[in-house]
Amino acid sequence: MNSDTKSFLSIKSWSVDDRPHEKLRDKGSSVLSDVELIAILIGSGTKNKSAVDLAKLAFAIILAHNHPLGNLNPGQSDIKITKSLIEAGKILEISVLDHIIIARKEYTSFADEDLL
Repeated sequence: MNSDTKSFLSIKSWSVDDRPHEKLRDKGSSVLSDVELIAILIGSGTKNKSAVDLAKLAFAIILAHNHPLGNLNPGQSDIKITKSLIEAGKILEISVLDHIIIARKEYTSFADEDLL
């Protein structure tokens, strides 16, 4: 077992007052560090790293979501949230590389469609 694995502590095992989602809910975004905000965007960690650990490594992200009804075209809300996340990323010095919409067995890439 390497030292990363031995020292890994999942966010679920943290004190409730220290968990990023709970801090955001209870105290607002102003009390969160940039890393904690990114960890919330990431959502979950890996087997050996928490979302906060991964956020410390983040320099760029790819957004993705599904359209379960199969429409591959980005809606106005898709475009608006993408632009908002690009602006938020600039503040945090994180580039948005792409936003992918998945619909059944096909996808649309904002980067490929020059929508970023």
